Amino acid sequence: MQDFPLDIFHSREEDYKLVYNYLLQLQSKGESFEEPATTQTDLKATPINRILALFISEVSQHLRKEFYREFVFFVLMYRRALNSIGWETKARVLHKAQTKESHEFCEDSNGEYMPEISNDFITDLLPEYLKEYDISGFQVIGPEEPKIKNAIFLTMHFCNWLNHHKYTYSRLVFNPEDI
Repeated sequence: MQDFPLDIFHSREEDYKLVYNYLLQLQSKGESFEEPATTQTDLKATPINRILALFISEVSQHLRKEFYREFVFFVLMYRRALNSIGWETKARVLHKAQTKESHEFCEDSNGEYMPEISNDFITDLLPEYLKEYDISGFQVIGPEEPKIKNAIFLTMHFCNWLNHHKYTYSRLVFNPEDI
Protein backbone atom coordinates (compact mmCIF):
# COMPACT_ATOMS: atom_id res chain seq x y z
CA MET A 1 0.00 0.00 0.00
CA GLN A 2 2.93 2.32 0.52
CA ASP A 3 3.50 2.29 -3.24
CA PHE A 4 -0.12 3.06 -4.11
CA PRO A 5 0.08 5.89 -6.69
CA LEU A 6 -1.70 8.58 -4.65
CA ASP A 7 0.54 11.25 -6.17
CA ILE A 8 -0.71 10.51 -9.69
CA PHE A 9 -4.28 11.17 -8.55
CA HIS A 10 -3.51 14.48 -6.85
CA SER A 11 -6.85 16.24 -6.14
CA ARG A 12 -8.76 13.43 -7.90
CA GLU A 13 -9.85 11.32 -4.93
CA GLU A 14 -12.93 10.10 -6.78
CA ASP A 15 -10.63 8.12 -9.09
CA TYR A 16 -9.22 5.92 -6.32
CA LYS A 17 -10.77 6.47 -2.87
CA LEU A 18 -13.36 3.66 -2.78
CA VAL A 19 -10.97 1.01 -4.10
CA TYR A 20 -8.19 2.30 -1.83
CA ASN A 21 -10.46 1.99 1.22
CA TYR A 22 -11.35 -1.60 0.30
CA LEU A 23 -7.63 -2.35 -0.07
CA LEU A 24 -7.02 -0.94 3.41
CA GLN A 25 -9.79 -3.17 4.77
CA LEU A 26 -8.24 -6.20 3.10
CA GLN A 27 -4.85 -5.46 4.59
CA SER A 28 -6.05 -4.77 8.11
CA LYS A 29 -6.26 -8.12 9.87
CA GLY A 30 -6.33 -9.94 6.53
CA GLU A 31 -10.04 -9.20 6.27
CA SER A 32 -11.87 -11.08 3.56
CA PHE A 33 -15.16 -10.20 1.93
CA GLU A 34 -18.30 -12.27 1.95
CA GLU A 35 -19.12 -13.00 -1.69
CA PRO A 36 -22.58 -14.51 -2.12
CA ALA A 37 -23.87 -15.48 -5.57
CA THR A 38 -26.67 -13.53 -7.22
CA THR A 39 -30.14 -15.03 -7.06
CA GLN A 40 -30.47 -15.19 -10.87
CA THR A 41 -27.06 -16.68 -11.68
CA ASP A 42 -24.21 -18.46 -9.98
CA LEU A 43 -22.01 -15.38 -10.44
CA LYS A 44 -20.79 -13.57 -7.34
CA ALA A 45 -22.75 -10.47 -6.37
CA THR A 46 -19.65 -8.60 -5.19
CA PRO A 47 -19.71 -4.88 -6.10
CA ILE A 48 -17.15 -3.84 -8.72
CA ASN A 49 -15.19 -1.55 -6.39
CA ARG A 50 -14.54 -4.54 -4.11
CA ILE A 51 -13.70 -6.77 -7.06
CA LEU A 52 -11.06 -4.26 -8.17
CA ALA A 53 -9.54 -4.17 -4.68
CA LEU A 54 -9.46 -7.97 -4.58
CA PHE A 55 -7.79 -8.08 -8.00
CA ILE A 56 -5.15 -5.53 -6.99
CA SER A 57 -4.53 -7.34 -3.72
CA GLU A 58 -4.18 -10.77 -5.31
CA VAL A 59 -2.08 -9.79 -8.32
CA SER A 60 0.15 -7.26 -6.57
CA GLN A 61 1.75 -10.06 -4.54
CA HIS A 62 3.42 -11.19 -7.77
CA LEU A 63 4.54 -7.78 -9.06
CA ARG A 64 7.77 -5.88 -8.77
CA LYS A 65 7.49 -2.65 -6.84
CA GLU A 66 8.26 -0.65 -9.98
CA PHE A 67 5.28 -2.07 -11.88
CA TYR A 68 2.79 -1.97 -8.99
CA ARG A 69 2.10 1.75 -9.50
CA GLU A 70 1.36 1.27 -13.20
CA PHE A 71 -0.78 -1.78 -12.50
CA VAL A 72 -2.92 0.09 -9.95
CA PHE A 73 -3.21 3.05 -12.33
CA PHE A 74 -4.40 0.70 -15.09
CA VAL A 75 -7.03 -0.91 -12.83
CA LEU A 76 -8.30 2.48 -11.69
CA MET A 77 -8.57 3.69 -15.28
CA TYR A 78 -10.63 0.59 -16.08
CA ARG A 79 -12.85 1.54 -13.15
CA ARG A 80 -13.18 5.06 -14.51
CA ALA A 81 -14.18 3.64 -17.90
CA LEU A 82 -16.77 1.39 -16.27
CA ASN A 83 -18.29 4.38 -14.49
CA SER A 84 -18.25 6.31 -17.74
CA ILE A 85 -19.87 3.76 -20.08
CA GLY A 86 -20.94 0.86 -17.87
CA TRP A 87 -24.66 1.63 -17.73
CA GLU A 88 -24.79 2.28 -21.47
CA THR A 89 -22.89 -0.94 -22.22
CA LYS A 90 -25.08 -3.05 -19.95
CA ALA A 91 -28.23 -1.65 -21.59
CA ARG A 92 -26.80 -2.40 -25.05
CA VAL A 93 -25.90 -5.99 -24.12
CA LEU A 94 -29.36 -6.57 -22.64
CA HIS A 95 -31.03 -4.88 -25.64
CA LYS A 96 -32.80 -2.44 -23.34
CA ALA A 97 -33.15 1.31 -23.34
CA GLN A 98 -30.62 3.03 -21.15
CA THR A 99 -32.06 4.67 -18.07
CA LYS A 100 -30.49 7.58 -16.20
CA GLU A 101 -28.75 6.23 -13.13
CA SER A 102 -28.01 8.37 -10.10
CA HIS A 103 -25.00 6.41 -8.86
CA GLU A 104 -21.73 5.10 -10.23
CA PHE A 105 -21.76 1.84 -12.13
CA CYS A 106 -18.99 0.42 -9.90
CA GLU A 107 -20.82 1.33 -6.72
CA ASP A 108 -23.21 -1.59 -6.60
CA SER A 109 -23.08 -3.45 -9.93
CA ASN A 110 -21.51 -6.88 -9.90
CA GLY A 111 -18.83 -7.93 -12.37
CA GLU A 112 -21.02 -9.61 -14.96
CA TYR A 113 -20.64 -6.88 -17.61
CA MET A 114 -17.11 -5.69 -16.80
CA PRO A 115 -15.40 -7.32 -19.84
CA GLU A 116 -17.97 -5.82 -22.22
CA ILE A 117 -16.21 -2.43 -22.19
CA SER A 118 -12.73 -3.78 -22.96
CA ASN A 119 -12.63 -2.78 -26.65
CA ASP A 120 -13.87 0.76 -25.96
CA PHE A 121 -11.46 1.01 -23.05
CA ILE A 122 -8.40 0.09 -25.10
CA THR A 123 -9.24 1.94 -28.32
CA ASP A 124 -10.91 5.11 -27.03
CA LEU A 125 -10.92 5.71 -23.30
CA LEU A 126 -7.47 4.64 -22.09
CA PRO A 127 -5.61 6.77 -24.68
CA GLU A 128 -7.67 9.80 -23.59
CA TYR A 129 -7.15 9.10 -19.88
CA LEU A 130 -3.39 8.74 -20.34
CA LYS A 131 -3.23 12.37 -21.52
CA GLU A 132 -4.73 13.61 -18.25
CA TYR A 133 -2.14 12.21 -15.82
CA ASP A 134 1.59 12.57 -15.28
CA ILE A 135 2.78 9.08 -16.20
CA SER A 136 6.25 10.15 -17.26
CA GLY A 137 7.98 7.42 -15.23
CA PHE A 138 5.84 4.59 -16.56
CA GLN A 139 7.71 1.83 -18.37
CA VAL A 140 4.86 -0.58 -19.21
CA ILE A 141 1.65 1.43 -19.72
CA GLY A 142 1.50 4.48 -21.97
CA PRO A 143 0.23 5.94 -25.24
CA GLU A 144 2.93 4.39 -27.44
CA GLU A 145 1.96 1.31 -29.47
CA PRO A 146 4.05 -1.23 -27.51
CA LYS A 147 2.64 0.11 -24.25
CA ILE A 148 -0.93 -0.06 -25.54
CA LYS A 149 -0.22 -3.70 -26.44
CA ASN A 150 0.79 -4.22 -22.81
CA ALA A 151 -2.56 -2.73 -21.81
CA ILE A 152 -4.31 -5.19 -24.13
CA PHE A 153 -2.61 -8.12 -22.41
CA LEU A 154 -3.42 -6.69 -18.98
CA THR A 155 -7.06 -6.31 -20.03
CA MET A 156 -7.16 -9.89 -21.24
CA HIS A 157 -5.61 -11.16 -18.01
CA PHE A 158 -8.01 -9.07 -15.93
CA CYS A 159 -11.13 -10.22 -17.78
CA ASN A 160 -10.07 -13.86 -17.63
CA TRP A 161 -9.33 -13.45 -13.90
CA LEU A 162 -12.92 -12.16 -13.54
CA ASN A 163 -14.19 -15.27 -15.31
CA HIS A 164 -12.02 -17.63 -13.27
CA HIS A 165 -13.31 -16.10 -10.01
CA LYS A 166 -16.95 -16.30 -11.13
CA TYR A 167 -17.59 -12.58 -11.49
CA THR A 168 -18.52 -12.90 -15.18
CA TYR A 169 -19.23 -15.55 -17.78
CA SER A 170 -17.20 -13.69 -20.41
CA ARG A 171 -13.65 -14.56 -21.41
CA LEU A 172 -11.38 -12.60 -23.68
CA VAL A 173 -9.23 -14.19 -26.34
CA PHE A 174 -7.07 -11.98 -28.50
CA ASN A 175 -5.80 -12.96 -31.87
CA PRO A 176 -2.03 -12.31 -31.69
CA GLU A 177 -2.04 -11.42 -35.39
CA ASP A 178 -4.36 -8.49 -34.63
CA ILE A 179 -2.08 -7.03 -32.00
